[in-house]
Amino acid sequence: MLVTFHAAAGAIIGEHINQAYWSFFLSFILHFIMDAIPHGDRGHIDEFASGKRLKFLFSTRIADAVISLLLAVLIFRTNFFIHPVSVAWGIIGGVLPDFLIGVYEMSRWKYLKRFYVIHHKIHNVFDRFEIGWWHANFWQALVILGILRLM
Repeated sequence: MLVTFHAAAGAIIGEHINQAYWSFFLSFILHFIMDAIPHGDRGHIDEFASGKRLKFLFSTRIADAVISLLLAVLIFRTNFFIHPVSVAWGIIGGVLPDFLIGVYEMSRWKYLKRFYVIHHKIHNVFDRFEIGWWHANFWQALVILGILRLM
């Protein structure tokens, strides 16, 4: 799942909870719940590990990070949220698991290996059902835009 969607979910939690610690914790947990839902990137983990399609994988991850950063800057500059501190901690909690996965993939730091394995298993909870990556991101974007519209 793209970081943008985890960040948006964390922001929504932060806005509605207004407790920085709870916002961080619940967004961190929600990350794994969201990852259990098939979202079109199951094969990307294996492809990255094996070195296949690296240009595609890196370009989508870089674009995702840039979009997430731009949205965060835009949102905080326009005072979109009433509880910006809680929202910020929600965003951090929502994206931290993927950041830790990236640290592990780049460094193979042994202290993150168990976390990496668990994260990978959660992505494959519903291994009999998968949708295409573009299709999944289209629907995820619609859901996030719908939630933002309701706020």
